[in-house]
Amino acid sequence: MFDNISIKKSQAEFFQKNDITEFPCFCIARQGGRTAMEILTRALIMEGRYAYLGQNLTGLRSMGTNSFVIRFGESPEIPPGISLNNPKGILIMHDAMLSAKKGLDSFMTQLSPQDAMAQLKTGILMVSTAKAPEELVYPFSFEGTVATVDAEAVFSKRIGIQPAPSGIATLGLFAAATDNLLSLDTLKEAVMAHERLDIKVREANVLCLEDAFHQTKIVHNMKFEAPEQEAVDLQKIERRSISTKWRRKLPVCNTAKCNCAGCASAYYCPEAAISWKDENMDINYDVCKACGTCMVECVRDAITMEDAEKTTSLQKQQGEY
Repeated sequence: MFDNISIKKSQAEFFQKNDITEFPCFCIARQGGRTAMEILTRALIMEGRYAYLGQNLTGLRSMGTNSFVIRFGESPEIPPGISLNNPKGILIMHDAMLSAKKGLDSFMTQLSPQDAMAQLKTGILMVSTAKAPEELVYPFSFEGTVATVDAEAVFSKRIGIQPAPSGIATLGLFAAATDNLLSLDTLKEAVMAHERLDIKVREANVLCLEDAFHQTKIVHNMKFEAPEQEAVDLQKIERRSISTKWRRKLPVCNTAKCNCAGCASAYYCPEAAISWKDENMDINYDVCKACGTCMVECVRDAITMEDAEKTTSLQKQQGEY
């Protein structure tokens, strides 16, 4: 008879027998995580490994948290899927995920950061954050290697886009923390081979990758004790995407200029955040990622990107947010 325990045990034995390495990875939507994971997979293949990338892009056009599982080894017998079997570590591309309670993002994804962190008792914890490893507050019991780097700051310094799509820079953290499990040179080569990016963008991201690699802080044999779990009232959960923690500016529409019969900005919005309310454009800031696509696509130049905190404060004063 099959049961959960025997299946889980047989899966772990299969991974160990075939020497399959597995890492779950999590990013905020539009953070550049998908591109980064595609590059990581290509780099592994370039070094002669067999690799599989499982992706779970969630919600309204990838709203919220995007989940990935990368598996690789010397054997072609690598199981598909995004369930966790025998993870060697975890890569978290934004530290907001460390403290996120089960809410909108967790309900929308098959594999949440909280699920993965709860399963990972030992191994390598990699977090893109401005904090040093010793400053992290981790929500589960864990013992092993902890590595951090401020990939957003690295990217912003080199390229200057806000919010920073720093996924590729985070691969420098991965290379450093895994003790050159994958060489930095191969990663750089894989970035330069990624045809979807403009050549100058690739070159700039290679520099970010190198910076993140050299700036990564690593502490071995760290130990986190699980804090007491507080009860979660599902009725009081803030139903807002975790991606809102990533943004610095928000789109604001000048309604005096907004007089199109059809709105290109709404059509191209990757999060379906734009609608009409009282015959005026309405932007749902609960899901808006502040990518700026609407500003670029607006044919009337009616949309500008304004400071996020000031924008939401004004909306609250007017009772609109």
